Amino acid sequence: MIIYIHGYGSSGLSDKARHYEKLFADQGFIAPTLSAESRLAMHTLEGLVASFLKHEPVGLIGSSLGGFFAIYLAQRYAVPAVLINPAIPPWDQDLNAQTVNDSGRFQWQTEQLSRLAAFRVSNADEALQKRLLLLQQLADEVLDPQLALDYLPQAQQIVEAGGNHRFSGIERHDQTVREFFNRALVLK
Repeated sequence: MIIYIHGYGSSGLSDKARHYEKLFADQGFIAPTLSAESRLAMHTLEGLVASFLKHEPVGLIGSSLGGFFAIYLAQRYAVPAVLINPAIPPWDQDLNAQTVNDSGRFQWQTEQLSRLAAFRVSNADEALQKRLLLLQQLADEVLDPQLALDYLPQAQQIVEAGGNHRFSGIERHDQTVREFFNRALVLK
């Protein structure tokens, strides 16, 4: 079973979710629409992962904030995850009170970080990083791509110059994503 985890302000009906639904239709796929409240979203995801793991292997695909959630779930349940321009909070930065700054880039609020702190995992977990595939475009206009690259140095990485936060041309990596899950989940 592949579980797609959308980003903040998106849904399980997004273009990426529908794309991956087609790609993994033969292996089982679900893309829930999650609450904007991180604890409720994680409660839903934990229930889904735990339930499916009783009967079949599980892989995760997380985009943006969904990528952050996928890292936590990959560690907690020892499952593989593909991360698409994941949100890696700047835990040690000064924060301001705005969600988006004047340049259009996302900025973390103290309240957001405090809610997400419960789901933070150590990037020193080598076994976790070996279960991750990072797809990162460097021209992400919303999040700082260097945070993800620095946080996940041992993960398998596909890094592209250009692009955007939505990860333009994601379909170019379909074969790599399928092969990653085939190895990690021993899928058909």
